[in-house]
Amino acid sequence: MNELTVHFTAHNQPIDPEFLARLGTVAEEYGVSIDPQTRQAIAETAQKRKRSVEEFIRKANALAEEIGPVPSDCADDIRALRDSR
Repeated sequence: MNELTVHFTAHNQPIDPEFLARLGTVAEEYGVSIDPQTRQAIAETAQKRKRSVEEFIRKANALAEEIGPVPSDCADDIRALRDSR
């Protein structure tokens, strides 16, 4: 049987070991191993993130279309900022 190890982190901080222990307890209460629940949670999270990214792109495209092209040559602005220091 193959084994899959999943490392969970939240904002570069390890997830609380007590949370993982409780997750294992909940899995046992339902008579399943933590592995299927972990896979399901990962899949659900990936889907939510994908939908969030798609929604963001849709809103960004709508805003860009609403605003239209913005002519900009920022070189003069950058030079002015540089020269004011």
